[in-house]
Amino acid sequence: MILNQLLTAAIKDARLILRDRHALAILFVMPVVFVAILSLALRDAFSERAGVTFSVLIVNHDRGVVGEKLTQAFLDDRHFRIERAKAPLPDADAVQSQVNAGRYQFALVIPDNATSQARRRALEQVRTDGARGKTPPVALRLLADPGLRADHRSLTLAFTNGALHAIEAGLIGERIAELARTPFGTSTVSTAGLATPHLFDELTDELEHRQDRKAVPTSVQQNAPA
Repeated sequence: MILNQLLTAAIKDARLILRDRHALAILFVMPVVFVAILSLALRDAFSERAGVTFSVLIVNHDRGVVGEKLTQAFLDDRHFRIERAKAPLPDADAVQSQVNAGRYQFALVIPDNATSQARRRALEQVRTDGARGKTPPVALRLLADPGLRADHRSLTLAFTNGALHAIEAGLIGERIAELARTPFGTSTVSTAGLATPHLFDELTDELEHRQDRKAVPTSVQQNAPA
């Protein structure tokens, strides 16, 4: 009995909908058109290969070779728009607030005396007289807008770490040349130090360590529920 009633009601509604073609179009065709148009319009925004440009605030407390070369590396890459913080330089909390507010997508904080600390550590790392390891690695910070996609943060982290590795290689080369000019020549150079100089702490994604990684939705997944 109940099934017959449901079937009768379904047949009645189907007839009413089929008679009203405008309602049928609104009910079925419009959502399909809506999803298709928005998915095509926003596919680049959710694409893993989308071309992007990031705004980066560089707070350089160092004013030495490390700060200069790292800043130049960002300036030479077309994917970054660089702004250098002017004196008086903001503290870490002020920089974090600007990034969280969306004024900058990234902020790179280079600590004071980064160049001199990296040079001291480089010399310790390549020496064989037992003085290695007394100076800690230089700790830089890369702050990211919490609203940025995880893959965009990862790309910028990889770029920054790559630039640091290039600077590290240059500083190690300088120290080797310096030791080579001593009376004992290259016999004072440690091969172990050359293998893992580690002048800078590896930058990591601070947001990634504070929250679970979430999958990036496709444009269809983003718009179909709406």
